[in-house]
Amino acid sequence: MNQLSTQQLNDLLLGACLLATGGGCTYAEKQTLLADSPQMKIIDCDELEPMATICTVYAVGSASVQTSDIRLQICLGMRAVEQLTDRPLDGIFAGEIGGEQLAMYTAGLMGLPVLDADGAGGRAVPEITQDQFALYHRSTTPAVVVDALGGVKILENLSTQELEHEVRTRAMETQHLVFVFDHIMRVHESWLLNHGALHRSMKLGECLRTISYTSLTALGIRLVDEATILSVRTQDHGDFLRATVEMQGQRGLYQMHIQNENLILKRNGTPMVTCPNLIMLLSQNGRPIHNGELENLVDTCVTILAARATPAWQGERGAMLFGPRRFGFPFDPVFNLA
Repeated sequence: MNQLSTQQLNDLLLGACLLATGGGCTYAEKQTLLADSPQMKIIDCDELEPMATICTVYAVGSASVQTSDIRLQICLGMRAVEQLTDRPLDGIFAGEIGGEQLAMYTAGLMGLPVLDADGAGGRAVPEITQDQFALYHRSTTPAVVVDALGGVKILENLSTQELEHEVRTRAMETQHLVFVFDHIMRVHESWLLNHGALHRSMKLGECLRTISYTSLTALGIRLVDEATILSVRTQDHGDFLRATVEMQGQRGLYQMHIQNENLILKRNGTPMVTCPNLIMLLSQNGRPIHNGELENLVDTCVTILAARATPAWQGERGAMLFGPRRFGFPFDPVFNLA
């Protein structure tokens, strides 16, 4: 994959909104951020030398927080990373799908390629601990944290749990949003990442744009039901957007639990799809629904979709880091569409 056309870029952003499972940024926000960026070049990791240096950048905070001009924070963060590594960076990858626009914006700003990979298994996740590095018992530090006010902090020798705490604390202290630069590695270590994430997003976006919903099945997306949103009980805790959504479908009454992303889907009180698997909503016009929009969609019809987590996340380690019990639910991961 080389330079993206405008249509390919828009398809990628749209498909990524679906895989973000209600989290990340909205499609409109992504388009606004990248409106003046140079043409994007996406490459596979093996197109760089094994000793090339790469990293990611992602935002941590509430899904309800809106951002504006972030050039200062990005430049400060990249400068700090290159001071840490004592060499220029060779590429940027997405920390998660749903936040890929930030990696693409950074790459465009710094004149670097974007790698067709992400660090969270091809989806968005609510916590740093739901990460490919954590999955493989690797530390994500050193990390550079840049807050909304331009403050820069270097975090070293921390576990993912400690990093999560430090980053969330800093976000709460500074307008509920920080930018994190971490996963600093050589390309020969990129086996730790989830590859092909941007290409899959682009194919999904093309399906949504052309209303080719049958093609979604070939990409692993399954139809659950058509439903009407009955209620949305939202609690914005600053660090997370938490909500419970009730929907009446053709096959029963659904309840969906959210912590930034869609985590648990129950039908008639029984869990049917849970994290780390993907739960997604489409609006009547076939656009992915961001969870910050849900309160305005009561009494409207939506399409409920689901997809299995990547194989790396389907084992015991994935369940421990990103299963329902991690969020206080008394059951193991489920994917049962029957």
